[in-house]
Amino acid sequence: KDLFHWREDGFPELDEACDESTKTPNLFVSGPMVRHSIKACKDKDKDDKKDKDDEACQTAVFCFVYKFRTRFALLAQEIIHRIIDERYVDECGTVTRQGQMWGAAAETMRSFYKSKGMDLSEISEACVSC
Repeated sequence: KDLFHWREDGFPELDEACDESTKTPNLFVSGPMVRHSIKACKDKDKDDKKDKDDEACQTAVFCFVYKFRTRFALLAQEIIHRIIDERYVDECGTVTRQGQMWGAAAETMRSFYKSKGMDLSEISEACVSC
């Protein structure tokens, strides 16, 4: 519990970009504990009164494997880029050849996931409730 800031609803507070703990750097979460607040899902044709659908759409819940595995490529790419930044950048700030190869592999992996419809980088696209 000490590795996360906790939200009022009992879920860990995570960075929306890559599902990382906002308290402990390099600690990533995957699975049903990933929840993000989103506002883009609200149906524009409805009035401003809240109903059950609005409530479900305001929180993206990664509750099923098909939903949270869409974030795997995003997390993997982030981790690879951090390793490149830490290990494969020379004293001039240039990414080494080996780092460039790792970066290209990460891009290829991400493109593959995107081509299969398995890349969810925009939280607002995760509006399907569980």
